[in-house]
Amino acid sequence: MRKGIVAVLVLGLLVALSVSAFAGEGFYGRNAQEGSMGLGQGVTRPYIAEVLDMDEEALRDARREGKSMIGVAESRDVSADELVDSVVDFRREQMALMVEEGRVTAEHAEQCEEIMETRIRENLERVPEPRGGRMEQRQMMQGNR
Repeated sequence: MRKGIVAVLVLGLLVALSVSAFAGEGFYGRNAQEGSMGLGQGVTRPYIAEVLDMDEEALRDARREGKSMIGVAESRDVSADELVDSVVDFRREQMALMVEEGRVTAEHAEQCEEIMETRIRENLERVPEPRGGRMEQRQMMQGNR
């Protein structure tokens, strides 16, 4: 009985994490500090750079300067809605391919797509944390007291 409960909990956690990752939900952490969008964005950032007609390094530099992806897009005359729609379409194509390859079920893809636009918009609006992140900022604040 106990093993069954543990197995269900582990499976539930894996499903929750994969839904978040495939829907474009990033995690705050090292990746967000370094100018990326977080977990699951390894193929999306190059796509965004292509949409914005800029190289990835320039996109990373803009993020390191504290700009959101939408802020970068708007500075290049691409509206927030245009960028979001483009990334959502791209992620849906990826999801369809994963279903076709049998890597995820159609039901799983459907669950992801239900929240995809909201999560992608949130990620694209997010401004990266300054280098050093929250922990270093807290330590600095405590030292200044």
